[in-house]
Amino acid sequence: MPPPRCVKLAAERIEICGLDSELYFKLASETEVFLYISHSFVIRPKWRYYAIATHSHIGTMGLLIPLHLRGPMSHSPSAATRMTVAALAAPPRVERLGPVAGRFLHALRLIAVHEKIGRDPVPELAARLGNVEVAAKALILAQAIAATWPENIAISRFCCRLMSHDEATIGAFVDAAASGDRRSFEMALDGLIRPERTHRLWEAALALAHAELRAV
Repeated sequence: MPPPRCVKLAAERIEICGLDSELYFKLASETEVFLYISHSFVIRPKWRYYAIATHSHIGTMGLLIPLHLRGPMSHSPSAATRMTVAALAAPPRVERLGPVAGRFLHALRLIAVHEKIGRDPVPELAARLGNVEVAAKALILAQAIAATWPENIAISRFCCRLMSHDEATIGAFVDAAASGDRRSFEMALDGLIRPERTHRLWEAALALAHAELRAV
C-alpha cells in the first residue's frame, strides 16, 4: 500500500495526511463540468507542542468549473488534458444511444414540439413509432420525467444529432432500464433525482422497453 499523501501548511507547522479520495465528474452543461470528490483526511499538528487538535473528516464536496477557465496558479495543460477537456465539452451524439433510448429521445423531442403548439402528440407519435402502445408508453415516460426532473428539461432541436446534457442523462437511464441494469440506471440519475423519486422513472422506462419488444 502506498504511503498516505500529505500536504504541509502554515510554514510546515501543520500537515494534512491520509488524503484518500476519488474524483468523479459529470458534464453539467456544454460549457461547465461538475467535479465531485469523495474524500477523507486527518489534520494534525506536526510537532507535539502546538496546541492544535487533531481533526478527521470524511465526506463529499463538489465544484462547478467553467471549461474555458483555469486557476491563476495552474500550469499550462498538457495535450492529453486539453483533449480530455475538449471531449467533455463536446455534446454527445444521438448515435451513442441504444435503439430504445434513441427512439424515445426522438419521441421526447416530438412531444415537446406538440406541447409548444398545444396539440395532442399521440397520433403523430404512433405514426412515427409505428405502434400505438409504444407511443402511449413514451408519453407516460415523458410525463414522469417532467414530474420528477429538478428543472426545465433542455431539449435539442428535433432534427439535431447532438444531445443536450439532460437528453444524454435521459438516454443513459432509458438504455440501462432497457437492459434491466438497475445499478447503471441509478448511477445515471445519482445526484440529480432523489432516490425515492426514481422508482417512477424506472417503472415507466421498463414499460416502454417491454412495449418496444412486443412491437418487434
